[in-house]
Amino acid sequence: EGAADAARARFGEAFALAERQQAPGWALRCAESLARLEREQGRGGPWQARLGELASTFTEGRGATDLRRIEALLASWGLG
Repeated sequence: EGAADAARARFGEAFALAERQQAPGWALRCAESLARLEREQGRGGPWQARLGELASTFTEGRGATDLRRIEALLASWGLG
């Protein structure tokens, strides 16, 4: 679990940086990674909900690969 904690910390730092730099695409990817970590560890959590919130803010590019992948992921979790 130490590696997962380290990954969570780094992705959290990257997410914060993406938000400070107003880079929503990067923030979305970081949130996806954090949500996947939560899920892989068998727990629901705030990042799964946050990923859904972030994905819903994209009004353009709904057909983009990242958004299609994230929407499918959320749907498979019963969140989309």
